[in-house]
Parts: sequence; structure tokens; C-alpha cells
Amino acid sequence: MGIKDLLTAEGRRRSKIDSLTRRLCNRYGPTEERWSAADELAEIATDDAVYGLLRRFLAVSDKIQEDREEKRHVQDLIVGLRDKALPSVRAFIRREADAVLAVECLKRMVAGDALVDELIVLLRQVGPFATRPDQMTPVLDSLAQTHDARAVDAVLPFLQCRDDTVLLAAIECLDKLGDERAREPLVELSEHEDTVPRIHDRLLQALDAHGWAPKGKDKKKRK
Repeated sequence: MGIKDLLTAEGRRRSKIDSLTRRLCNRYGPTEERWSAADELAEIATDDAVYGLLRRFLAVSDKIQEDREEKRHVQDLIVGLRDKALPSVRAFIRREADAVLAVECLKRMVAGDALVDELIVLLRQVGPFATRPDQMTPVLDSLAQTHDARAVDAVLPFLQCRDDTVLLAAIECLDKLGDERAREPLVELSEHEDTVPRIHDRLLQALDAHGWAPKGKDKKKRK
């Protein structure tokens, strides 16, 4: 940020938010400074201030219990902002590799059909071929818990993901959703020669659970 930027109200605001975010994420700084920085960012409550709060989820303190308490406090602050915080929470989940705590915030801020809609939109925006598709793992896990079949069409493309963790999460989600539309894609993946053993085993488990296993064919054997 240049000197001219600092002379404007907007520039000073951005500078303050940057400073508070650095204090909040400084793992070596005093606990009191991190807490006060979080509180100040919540009071500012602009999109970039909320994103600064969310960045605390990416920083890890050496003191485990203290780290957990601070992150819970930040979660409470974000959830308390409600609609003001939603745009930044969505953006964070789309962009950052570790979005577990941000997804937890989203689940506290939005419920029922609206939550399912939010999660589906996130899946479609990021897609299975993103540079870091693993950021969608907590989204898939959360959709699995909803048992809402509306999610199936958004989850199916993730069966093409090359990240095994994401692929397993997609299979788990489709298994729990239990919708017939998932049958053929799961069968096709189970019969693919390049499917690794642990993925193959989870596929067979899901297919067997719903009576979807191919009939008249022997299950593919693995050494």
C-alpha cells in the first residue's frame, strides 16, 4: 500500500484491517493481542475484515488448547455477524485449502434447505478439477449429513476427481444420500481398471448397501 493510499479514509481502513489480521494470525504474539484483534475486526465487520477473521483458521498456535479456544471465539464472532459475514465465509471456502472451520460457521449461520442450497452452489463453483479440490471435502461431508437427494447432481462430478480423499468423500456422500441416480456412476467407477483398492472397496460397500451391485457379473477381484 502506497503513501497516497494511506491518506484516504479507505486506505487507512484497509491498513488497519491488514494490521489487525497480522496480529490475529501471529502465533508468537500474546494471546490478549489476538483476542482483541479478533474483536476489533468483528466490530469493523466489512467483507475484508471478516476474511481477516477467517484467516485465523489457517494459523496454528503451539499451545493446542489456547489455539482451540481462540478459534472457537473467532467462530462465535463470525456466526454472530450473520448475513454480514456470509459473503466472506463463502469466498473463504472456495479459495482456501483448509475450510473445515469455515464450513462449521456456515452450518451455524444457515439451516435446512437453505444450507443445502449453499453447499450445492459451493460444489458447483469449485468443481472437481480445481487446483485444490480437497477444500470441498468438508462440504461433501456436510451434504452427506443432510440426506437431501437434491445434492446428488452436484456431487456426481466429484467421482472424476483425482484426489483420493475427495473421491472417498464423494462416494461416502452418495452412499448416505442413497439416490438411484448414483448407481450407474458408482458401478462404472468400480469396474474401472485404474480404481485403486481402497476406493474400489468403498465403492463395493456402497453398492452392496443399496443392492446396486451389478447382477450377472463377478465383482472385480483385487490382489
